[in-house]
Amino acid sequence: MIGGGIGILAGIVVITVIAAAGIGIGATITGGDIVTPIVGTLALGLFALAMAGIGVAIAGVVGTGVAGGAVALIAILKWFVDIIAPALTLPDAVHQLALTAHFGLPMLGQWDVAGIVASLVLAAGGVAVGAWGFRRRDLRG
Repeated sequence: MIGGGIGILAGIVVITVIAAAGIGIGATITGGDIVTPIVGTLALGLFALAMAGIGVAIAGVVGTGVAGGAVALIAILKWFVDIIAPALTLPDAVHQLALTAHFGLPMLGQWDVAGIVASLVLAAGGVAVGAWGFRRRDLRG
């Protein structure tokens, strides 16, 4: 389970690097700032890492059959809250439920460390919880 979780996280890193390279190529062609959008792309990778960690945790504790759907629902809800809460002037506590609300403005080079730490904790913690849950389910037979 740990090996699979690490493989998922490594795959996300590779895809993020490829996306950042594509953005870098595009920024080079347009002649604009190159570094800020490339580094800003890391926000997508961080969000993906967090969602993957949650998915591995759900797969280990509950089972793989529900993990994909659960993560898709969680990701949609997080993005929905991040967009709708400010638009409807909901309390800031509601908006803070969205992980993406804690990244800052990465495409402008303004990062919030809390979002980075939260994403990495969800990724690593999710793999650990998934391994623990899988081991417990495996022992039950």
